[in-house]
Amino acid sequence: MDLSVLIPTSGRPHKLSACISALSRQSLPKERYEVLVGIDGPEDGELGAMGSVPNNFTMLSFPKAGPAATRNRLLEHARGKYLLWLSESMVPSDQCLEAHLMAQGMADGKGAMVMGATPWAVHEPDRLFDKLIRERGAMCSGQVIRGGTSSEAGYDWGYRHAWSVNLSMPADAPRRLGGFVKQLSKGAYEDVELAWRLQRWLGMPLHFNSEASATHDRRHDPLELLKHEAMMGFEAMQLAVLSPQCARELFGRDVASPNEERYTKGYVLRDRGPAESGLWTMLSLAHQPVRTMSIEDAAVKLDTLDDQTSVLRRWLWRRGLWAAQSGEPMSKLTEAIEDFVAEARKRRTGSKAA
Repeated sequence: MDLSVLIPTSGRPHKLSACISALSRQSLPKERYEVLVGIDGPEDGELGAMGSVPNNFTMLSFPKAGPAATRNRLLEHARGKYLLWLSESMVPSDQCLEAHLMAQGMADGKGAMVMGATPWAVHEPDRLFDKLIRERGAMCSGQVIRGGTSSEAGYDWGYRHAWSVNLSMPADAPRRLGGFVKQLSKGAYEDVELAWRLQRWLGMPLHFNSEASATHDRRHDPLELLKHEAMMGFEAMQLAVLSPQCARELFGRDVASPNEERYTKGYVLRDRGPAESGLWTMLSLAHQPVRTMSIEDAAVKLDTLDDQTSVLRRWLWRRGLWAAQSGEPMSKLTEAIEDFVAEARKRRTGSKAA
């Protein structure tokens, strides 16, 4: 068996169905690959999403434990020489698996991680926020890898771009390192942390391959960005506890230190106003359809949206980190972000009335 395609999933059967359908029509002969789908928690329509598939497709159900633990469990069942980690919202091109195997075959003796291209699907009406996600990496910076000389097969993009939405590697590599850190259970840094170990401990580079393409067919809501960024900040503390060297290198500072907690608290209190301004810029521009704008107008508005959303994202990340530093549970953080939006809306309404 050459390749094991591993897909952790939870509660997205409609997306899984499109992914499975695309995997069933690959150019790679079916005897050379297997597809393992791991349900994280109770089955919620995933069996129906599988439909009628070849016998090299298998669905496995595991107790709810998060994507990292589910990936480790799938790893135990994988028989391929190489692994391809896919998100259930990816729709692989017909040549995706074959391209991953070719790229792996070209790697040197250390092996390599290979990040396939992950273009975003365009949904209508195409909004300015959708364009922000596609072109500026507002939800997943590792997915914005451009062309040019740095895209050549031998270039090492570094572990920060190793997102497990369309990522292949030799199967023995994660096994040698004990797999993913299962305590990173929110789907935030577990793939980057594994990639950090693969680079630092095994000397494994991250290459990019545009032919190993899979379309990311997921549309994000602007308010979803708020909770996502806060969760990333919250999980940064967990990463600092579980993998301190990786966290210090990734963030450029020790986010678990008392000095950092004092700084974070001050930042959150001081910069709430600019964050609210960023929120209102996002809400006023995000839903505007791109087709109604000239190319020049769209470029100016996209820059404004990017700048202001970046201010908001930084504040939300710090707000999530402060919650974790203070021992606040994730549920309370979610409530705090909802209160932040509600209070900002109330002040905005009040200022307009005045």
